Amino acid sequence: MIPILTLFWAQLIHVISEREPQVDEPYGVLALMDEFGNMARITKLKEGLSFLRSYRMRCVIIVQYLAQIYSIYGHYDAKGFLNCKVKVAFALNDREDAKFFSESLGNRTIKVSSSSVNTSHGDHPGSRSENTNFQSRPLMTSDEMMQLSDKKAIILMEARNPIKADKCYWFKEPHYRFLLEGALTNDRE
Repeated sequence: MIPILTLFWAQLIHVISEREPQVDEPYGVLALMDEFGNMARITKLKEGLSFLRSYRMRCVIIVQYLAQIYSIYGHYDAKGFLNCKVKVAFALNDREDAKFFSESLGNRTIKVSSSSVNTSHGDHPGSRSENTNFQSRPLMTSDEMMQLSDKKAIILMEARNPIKADKCYWFKEPHYRFLLEGALTNDRE
């Protein structure tokens, strides 16, 4: 099945990129590429990420862990995929992936206070001092990324603050189920 999927995506990209869409063409293409890490290398996709938007094609690449992209495309070419405008992380099990997302989130400044007390000796009274300083800390450490609840997701979007979101399950939301009425049929009837 994997060779067929690889061929399908390569052919789709080839056909879409043959000509730019006309203004009166109402719809673009959203390519949801699940299990992308199990496919063979799609050279046209790697090259096409930079120009497919002008053909109104968006790609959503779904992998279990980032090493899958590195193993297929190599370290240099994988960076093209990792520089995408939107990244979503769910519960992470791989330390390298957790580190990547932790570093992508950036840092925050925290206020750290400390105090000390000197006790008295003989005629000298005791003293107390307090010190406050500011330190940089990762927004989420790699350990915190790995402990992310399976009900949460981290969303990174270009030029925006990161989002820690609750997952939305379409099949539990009446609004989304309503949108699909008629699209889903029960063939057993």
